[in-house]
Amino acid sequence: MKIIDLTQTLSEKTPVAPVKTCFTRIVQARYEHMYRIDDINLCTGIGTHMDAPLHFDPNGCAIDEIPLEKCHGDACVLHLKDKVGDNIDYGVSAEDVLAFEKEHGKVPKGSHFLVHTGWDRFWDTDKFCPTNAEGGCNFPGILEDAAKLLFERGVTSVGIDSMGIDQGINPKFPAHVVFLKNNILLTENLANLEKVPPTGAKIWMFPLKIEGAPEAPIRAVAIL
Repeated sequence: MKIIDLTQTLSEKTPVAPVKTCFTRIVQARYEHMYRIDDINLCTGIGTHMDAPLHFDPNGCAIDEIPLEKCHGDACVLHLKDKVGDNIDYGVSAEDVLAFEKEHGKVPKGSHFLVHTGWDRFWDTDKFCPTNAEGGCNFPGILEDAAKLLFERGVTSVGIDSMGIDQGINPKFPAHVVFLKNNILLTENLANLEKVPPTGAKIWMFPLKIEGAPEAPIRAVAIL
Protein backbone atom coordinates (compact mmCIF):
# COMPACT_ATOMS: atom_id res chain seq x y z
CA MET A 1 0.00 0.00 0.00
CA LYS A 2 1.24 3.48 -0.91
CA ILE A 3 -0.24 6.62 0.67
CA ILE A 4 -0.01 9.92 -1.24
CA ASP A 5 -0.67 13.15 0.64
CA LEU A 6 -2.99 15.39 -1.39
CA THR A 7 -3.04 18.17 1.22
CA GLN A 8 -1.34 21.57 1.17
CA THR A 9 0.33 22.65 4.44
CA LEU A 10 -1.40 25.48 6.28
CA SER A 11 0.84 28.38 7.26
CA GLU A 12 1.07 32.16 7.18
CA LYS A 13 2.06 31.78 3.50
CA THR A 14 -1.14 29.95 2.53
CA PRO A 15 -2.83 31.82 -0.34
CA VAL A 16 -6.51 32.67 0.08
CA ALA A 17 -9.21 34.12 -2.15
CA PRO A 18 -9.54 37.93 -1.83
CA VAL A 19 -12.64 37.78 0.43
CA LYS A 20 -11.24 35.23 2.88
CA THR A 21 -9.27 35.50 6.13
CA CYS A 22 -5.59 34.59 5.98
CA PHE A 23 -3.98 32.11 8.35
CA THR A 24 -2.38 33.73 11.41
CA ARG A 25 -0.80 32.19 14.50
CA ILE A 26 0.11 33.33 18.00
CA VAL A 27 2.30 31.13 20.17
CA GLN A 28 0.70 31.39 23.61
CA ALA A 29 3.12 29.18 25.51
CA ARG A 30 6.76 28.38 24.68
CA TYR A 31 7.57 25.53 27.03
CA GLU A 32 7.50 27.72 30.16
CA HIS A 33 5.36 24.94 31.68
CA MET A 34 6.92 22.10 29.62
CA TYR A 35 4.59 22.50 26.63
CA ARG A 36 3.84 24.73 23.65
CA ILE A 37 0.37 26.11 22.79
CA ASP A 38 -0.55 27.88 19.54
CA ASP A 39 -3.66 29.93 18.79
CA ILE A 40 -4.64 30.16 15.12
CA ASN A 41 -7.09 32.29 13.17
CA LEU A 42 -8.35 31.21 9.75
CA CYS A 43 -11.40 31.01 7.50
CA THR A 44 -13.21 27.70 7.04
CA GLY A 45 -12.43 27.65 3.31
CA ILE A 46 -8.66 27.80 3.47
CA GLY A 47 -5.94 25.54 2.10
CA THR A 48 -7.03 22.09 0.99
CA HIS A 49 -10.68 22.21 1.99
CA MET A 50 -14.15 20.82 1.29
CA ASP A 51 -17.27 22.74 0.30
CA ALA A 52 -20.53 21.44 1.73
CA PRO A 53 -23.86 22.03 -0.08
CA LEU A 54 -24.62 24.76 2.50
CA HIS A 55 -21.89 26.86 0.86
CA PHE A 56 -24.28 27.73 -1.99
CA ASP A 57 -27.60 26.28 -0.87
CA PRO A 58 -29.21 27.70 2.32
CA ASN A 59 -31.17 24.47 2.64
CA GLY A 60 -28.16 22.23 2.00
CA CYS A 61 -26.31 20.18 4.59
CA ALA A 62 -23.47 21.70 6.58
CA ILE A 63 -19.97 20.29 6.78
CA ASP A 64 -20.68 18.45 10.06
CA GLU A 65 -23.74 16.78 8.50
CA ILE A 66 -21.92 15.16 5.58
CA PRO A 67 -22.08 11.34 5.86
CA LEU A 68 -18.59 9.90 6.31
CA GLU A 69 -19.41 7.37 3.58
CA LYS A 70 -19.26 10.25 1.07
CA CYS A 71 -15.74 11.21 2.16
CA HIS A 72 -13.92 8.24 0.62
CA GLY A 73 -14.11 5.97 -2.39
CA ASP A 74 -12.79 5.31 -5.88
CA ALA A 75 -10.95 8.17 -7.57
CA CYS A 76 -10.80 9.19 -11.22
CA VAL A 77 -8.04 11.68 -12.04
CA LEU A 78 -8.19 13.80 -15.19
CA HIS A 79 -4.59 14.76 -15.98
CA LEU A 80 -4.50 18.07 -17.85
CA LYS A 81 -1.20 19.61 -16.73
CA ASP A 82 0.37 19.52 -20.19
CA LYS A 83 -2.77 20.91 -21.80
CA VAL A 84 -3.26 23.66 -19.20
CA GLY A 85 0.39 24.71 -19.13
CA ASP A 86 0.62 28.31 -17.86
CA ASN A 87 -2.88 29.24 -19.06
CA ILE A 88 -4.38 30.94 -16.04
CA ASP A 89 -7.79 31.11 -17.72
CA TYR A 90 -8.05 27.45 -18.74
CA GLY A 91 -11.56 26.05 -18.49
CA VAL A 92 -12.01 22.29 -18.09
CA SER A 93 -14.71 21.38 -20.59
CA ALA A 94 -17.10 18.51 -21.20
CA GLU A 95 -14.82 17.64 -24.10
CA ASP A 96 -11.97 17.07 -21.64
CA VAL A 97 -14.15 14.74 -19.57
CA LEU A 98 -15.29 12.83 -22.66
CA ALA A 99 -11.64 12.43 -23.75
CA PHE A 100 -10.92 10.88 -20.33
CA GLU A 101 -13.83 8.47 -20.82
CA LYS A 102 -12.67 7.52 -24.30
CA GLU A 103 -9.36 6.34 -22.83
CA HIS A 104 -10.40 5.04 -19.41
CA GLY A 105 -14.08 4.20 -19.66
CA LYS A 106 -17.18 5.97 -18.38
CA VAL A 107 -16.82 7.84 -15.10
CA PRO A 108 -18.35 5.45 -12.54
CA LYS A 109 -21.38 6.52 -10.53
CA GLY A 110 -20.39 7.35 -6.96
CA SER A 111 -16.75 8.03 -7.80
CA HIS A 112 -14.65 11.05 -6.82
CA PHE A 113 -13.53 12.99 -9.90
CA LEU A 114 -10.29 14.96 -9.45
CA VAL A 115 -8.82 17.42 -11.94
CA HIS A 116 -5.04 17.71 -12.15
CA THR A 117 -4.21 21.04 -13.79
CA GLY A 118 -0.70 21.23 -12.35
CA TRP A 119 -1.57 24.60 -10.78
CA ASP A 120 -0.38 23.45 -7.36
CA ARG A 121 3.17 24.04 -8.57
CA PHE A 122 2.45 27.77 -8.12
CA TRP A 123 1.43 27.34 -4.47
CA ASP A 124 3.13 30.01 -2.32
CA THR A 125 3.63 32.23 -5.38
CA ASP A 126 1.69 35.24 -6.67
CA LYS A 127 0.61 33.29 -9.75
CA PHE A 128 -1.51 30.82 -7.78
CA CYS A 129 -4.32 33.38 -7.35
CA PRO A 130 -3.36 36.79 -8.76
CA THR A 131 -5.81 39.62 -8.13
CA ASN A 132 -7.45 40.99 -11.27
CA ALA A 133 -8.88 44.43 -12.07
CA GLU A 134 -12.30 43.46 -10.69
CA GLY A 135 -10.89 42.49 -7.31
CA GLY A 136 -11.21 38.76 -7.91
CA CYS A 137 -8.47 36.40 -8.99
CA ASN A 138 -7.76 34.08 -11.90
CA PHE A 139 -6.98 30.36 -12.00
CA PRO A 140 -7.97 27.29 -14.05
CA GLY A 141 -11.34 25.77 -13.23
CA ILE A 142 -14.29 23.74 -14.45
CA LEU A 143 -16.77 25.04 -17.01
CA GLU A 144 -20.51 24.64 -16.65
CA ASP A 145 -20.82 22.04 -19.43
CA ALA A 146 -18.28 19.77 -17.70
CA ALA A 147 -20.06 20.27 -14.37
CA LYS A 148 -23.38 19.22 -15.89
CA LEU A 149 -21.79 16.15 -17.49
CA LEU A 150 -20.22 15.05 -14.19
CA PHE A 151 -23.58 15.56 -12.46
CA GLU A 152 -25.16 13.28 -15.09
CA ARG A 153 -22.49 10.68 -14.35
CA GLY A 154 -23.54 10.68 -10.69
CA VAL A 155 -20.18 11.48 -9.07
CA THR A 156 -19.98 11.88 -5.30
CA SER A 157 -17.42 14.68 -5.29
CA VAL A 158 -15.27 16.79 -7.59
CA GLY A 159 -11.86 18.18 -6.70
CA ILE A 160 -9.18 20.37 -8.26
CA ASP A 161 -5.63 21.53 -7.49
CA SER A 162 -6.33 25.23 -8.13
CA MET A 163 -7.94 27.83 -5.85
CA GLY A 164 -11.49 26.95 -6.86
CA ILE A 165 -13.81 24.72 -8.82
CA ASP A 166 -15.01 27.52 -11.08
CA GLN A 167 -12.78 29.11 -13.69
CA GLY A 168 -11.46 32.09 -11.72
CA ILE A 169 -13.80 33.80 -9.27
CA ASN A 170 -16.79 33.85 -11.62
CA PRO A 171 -19.50 36.10 -10.13
CA LYS A 172 -22.17 33.54 -11.09
CA PHE A 173 -20.17 30.46 -9.93
CA PRO A 174 -21.88 28.13 -12.44
CA ALA A 175 -19.91 24.98 -11.54
CA HIS A 176 -20.38 25.52 -7.79
CA VAL A 177 -24.12 25.90 -8.32
CA VAL A 178 -24.44 22.75 -10.45
CA PHE A 179 -22.51 20.64 -7.98
CA LEU A 180 -23.59 21.94 -4.58
CA LYS A 181 -27.26 22.31 -5.47
CA ASN A 182 -27.12 18.60 -6.33
CA ASN A 183 -25.28 17.51 -3.15
CA ILE A 184 -21.97 16.88 -4.90
CA LEU A 185 -19.09 17.69 -2.53
CA LEU A 186 -16.22 19.88 -3.70
CA THR A 187 -12.55 19.89 -2.73
CA GLU A 188 -10.15 22.68 -3.68
CA ASN A 189 -6.41 23.36 -3.40
CA LEU A 190 -5.45 19.69 -3.71
CA ALA A 191 -1.78 18.74 -4.11
CA ASN A 192 0.29 15.98 -5.71
CA LEU A 193 -2.39 14.75 -8.10
CA GLU A 194 0.37 14.04 -10.63
CA LYS A 195 1.28 11.04 -8.44
CA VAL A 196 -2.20 9.50 -8.69
CA PRO A 197 -3.12 7.32 -11.71
CA PRO A 198 -6.24 8.08 -13.78
CA THR A 199 -8.06 5.11 -12.24
CA GLY A 200 -7.48 2.52 -9.53
CA ALA A 201 -6.76 4.75 -6.52
CA LYS A 202 -8.86 5.25 -3.41
CA ILE A 203 -9.29 8.71 -1.90
CA TRP A 204 -9.95 9.67 1.72
CA MET A 205 -10.77 13.28 2.62
CA PHE A 206 -12.24 14.01 6.02
CA PRO A 207 -13.21 17.61 6.96
CA LEU A 208 -12.95 19.18 10.37
CA LYS A 209 -16.31 18.70 12.12
CA ILE A 210 -17.36 22.34 12.52
CA GLU A 211 -20.99 22.80 13.49
CA GLY A 212 -23.05 24.54 10.82
CA ALA A 213 -20.06 25.43 8.64
CA PRO A 214 -20.27 25.77 4.83
CA GLU A 215 -16.62 24.70 4.35
CA ALA A 216 -13.78 23.13 6.32
CA PRO A 217 -10.10 22.22 5.90
CA ILE A 218 -9.49 18.54 5.17
CA ARG A 219 -6.66 16.04 5.23
CA ALA A 220 -6.87 14.35 1.85
CA VAL A 221 -4.88 11.26 0.86
CA ALA A 222 -4.90 8.83 -2.02
CA ILE A 223 -4.18 5.16 -1.43
CA LEU A 224 -2.69 2.97 -4.15
